[in-house]
Formats: sequence, structure tokens, C-alpha cells
Amino acid sequence: MHLSKNRTKAVAVAVALTVLGGGAAYAYWTAGGSGTGTATTKAALTALTAVQTSVVSDLQPGGAAQTLSGTFTNLNEGPVYVTSVTASIASVVDPTLGLPITGCTAADYTLANAVMTVNAEALAND
Repeated sequence: MHLSKNRTKAVAVAVALTVLGGGAAYAYWTAGGSGTGTATTKAALTALTAVQTSVVSDLQPGGAAQTLSGTFTNLNEGPVYVTSVTASIASVVDPTLGLPITGCTAADYTLANAVMTVNAEALAND
């Protein structure tokens, strides 16, 4: 069986392109190089401030539980990822007088699930 001259040329060109293309790809992926670069990071983040937005009223020992909710104030230049928040009772205050309640301390109250999962970003300057 004889191949025509045009077909022989086409096969030869295809083989040559395959070899050259493979060689170019090999050279591209195995080429070395060097260089220098710099990078910087910003100093430590500014701490976020948790701001309670829920209103707690008529809270008393043995009384009904109340839900806490809030937002964050983020004074950083970019968003900060918050994984969780831990709530605590700092003091017991009578809101009508703004004074600590006599005879009650923070130890008289408990927080169920004090660690709350957030898993969200607090946007910058929010």
C-alpha cells in the first residue's frame, strides 16, 4: 500500500509538531528561575467589641431564662472572622436606680450555653 506524497507530508508535519510541542511543554514546565520579593503584614488586630442588643428585663433568681443577642464593633481596616463568643455576668444592676441590687451577686445567676457559636465575619467599621 502506497501513501500519497501529500499524505506523507501531512503525517511528517503532524509528527514534527507533536515532537516540537512536547519539547516546548517540557521546557516550560522544567525551566528554572530566581527572584526576590517583599511582603508586609499589618500590626496586631484591634480587639472587637461585643455589643449586647437584646433587652434583659425582670431577671431574677429562679425566674425565666432570657436570650442574649448582639453585634460587633470592628475598628480594623478589614473584616475579622469570629468563631465564638463567651458571655459572662459582670455584675447585677437594678436598671431603675443604676445601682447594684442589695443581697444579690453575679453568683446568684447562671448562663446556660455561655459559649455561643458565631462562625461569621464582623465587617470593618461595622
